[in-house]
Amino acid sequence: MTTKNVYGKWMDTEQPVTGVTNGNHVPEWFNDEFYNAIDLGFIEYENELLDQLEQGLIDDDTFQYERDCYEPCNTTYLLGDWLIDDNGKYYPDPDEDDSMFFAGVYVEELKEKEND
Repeated sequence: MTTKNVYGKWMDTEQPVTGVTNGNHVPEWFNDEFYNAIDLGFIEYENELLDQLEQGLIDDDTFQYERDCYEPCNTTYLLGDWLIDDNGKYYPDPDEDDSMFFAGVYVEELKEKEND
């Protein structure tokens, strides 16, 4: 077991560390992570459009137009390293450094592991 002093508390660097912070006060690297985030609202919206397309309720042009006009509203973003299972559910990648989600004004760090 490798330990590290984090703000006066010794922590095992092999175990995940979690925490919640206000999204208005995040470090600069957060912007890079956010640029590559997975937008769960968009995925749900796109799946609804695909269902409508398959049912013949909309045509290809309408699908593309509606998809391109998507604007996020009260959505959740997955940042960091995630995998997707056979059921389409996301889960933190156990082999990578960090996984977090951003919803509203809060960021929750689900997993942070220091790799030496």
